[in-house]
Amino acid sequence: MVTRSSEGLHLQLGCPFKCDGYLCVDLSPIDEGVVRSEAVQWLETHAACYSEIKATNLLEHLPDAGRFFLACRQALVSGGKLMVRTDNAAWLPFYLPIIKRWGFAAHACDDYKPSRMDAVHHYHVFSKMHLRHFCELAGLKVLRISWTTWGARLLLDAQKA
Repeated sequence: MVTRSSEGLHLQLGCPFKCDGYLCVDLSPIDEGVVRSEAVQWLETHAACYSEIKATNLLEHLPDAGRFFLACRQALVSGGKLMVRTDNAAWLPFYLPIIKRWGFAAHACDDYKPSRMDAVHHYHVFSKMHLRHFCELAGLKVLRISWTTWGARLLLDAQKA
């Protein structure tokens, strides 16, 4: 269980492993102490609780990204921060089916299920513009959007005013 620090409660969504300093929520927890729940449903039942929400490689797996951003805004305290890492729609290898075996081609194939990610589905792929628009629609202030992992991923830092 995470205790409230001087910085408030921290939430990690889509993380099956226990992380120090975070309450971790995942549909398929691996470690004891990780809450089994769907991320958006969890957020929608915890209004103004968290000073920090992290979602790493989760957003592309959610069928309703807009609902996710609205739920994050609701669950954050005033001044709370949202940190998201997701696939970058502009990264060319995501569209090359010849390298599907290693988890690339996520957005070029109808059956994206590399052996290391059984039953994983990508509903969306995002650009910087998409992330900015979702934040604006949800009433979150974008602090930074940048590329990471050789450009394959986007990092978003946003804040509830």
